Amino acid sequence: MKKQFLYLVQSRLDRLEYHKVLESENSDYIVGTFEKKIDLPNAIYIPNTVWEQGRNALYEEALRISGDYEYFIFLDDDVLFKKGSFREFEKEVLEGKPDFCIPLYYSNILIRRYYKIFGHYFKYSKLIYADSMFICISKTLFYDKRLLPYSIDYKNIVGIPDYNSSKFFWMNLYEYFYATSSIHTINAVIVKNANNLTSYNSDSKTFKKMREAVRQKTNKYKNIQAKQMPSLYIYDMMRKNKIYARLFWYFGSTIFLVYHLYKDLTYNKRLNNKRNIRRK
Repeated sequence: MKKQFLYLVQSRLDRLEYHKVLESENSDYIVGTFEKKIDLPNAIYIPNTVWEQGRNALYEEALRISGDYEYFIFLDDDVLFKKGSFREFEKEVLEGKPDFCIPLYYSNILIRRYYKIFGHYFKYSKLIYADSMFICISKTLFYDKRLLPYSIDYKNIVGIPDYNSSKFFWMNLYEYFYATSSIHTINAVIVKNANNLTSYNSDSKTFKKMREAVRQKTNKYKNIQAKQMPSLYIYDMMRKNKIYARLFWYFGSTIFLVYHLYKDLTYNKRLNNKRNIRRK
């Protein structure tokens, strides 16, 4: 039987045993290690890499092995399941056949709040935020050179190479090229991350250089940024005044909940229409 899933994992050495569950009768995995090279047929060595650099290395390795997989899943080693499992996630993917999907990301406070109030009524939610720690991509999107590999050639507002926010740039790209495709969150499977940075090569030269440069540049341009960027101005204002912070949070989160509910209603209606057309 042809395997349909390939997991692409960045991992610390002490988490290698955890990834053995990824291999099944319907899935394979490639693991990228950054601490030292290991002697495993499905492992690659990715020293001095952070975030999307590691994912790009795994992407190139997936292209090299040329397996005929239906879905490719980028995964970090600190993913924890609050509900469901890898097998349940795979089952939901094969049932819904999305072009791009993620499990529900429970570490985001707004998404968690929405799920508790409205989201649990929907099998799928319209994708609004996708953390790169666990993303599932169909082979159509995976082999589209307009989307992958991740672009890491641009800089952020303070002139530092941005190795993390390229995921948001990538999300805008696929929403532009695949606006009418099935792109959603699978609410039946819920995950959170145990550690934000420890799963990456935070001791790499690249990371240290970036972190120090951000410190220096941020201190130098702090006042300029606050004046030029409304979001930073609002953040600074909220930090100084707790009343503003509470008002902003209350109205902002309410708008988010209502907007997300509207998007879910319209998205699920479109999915149902597609299914009805297929049945006919």
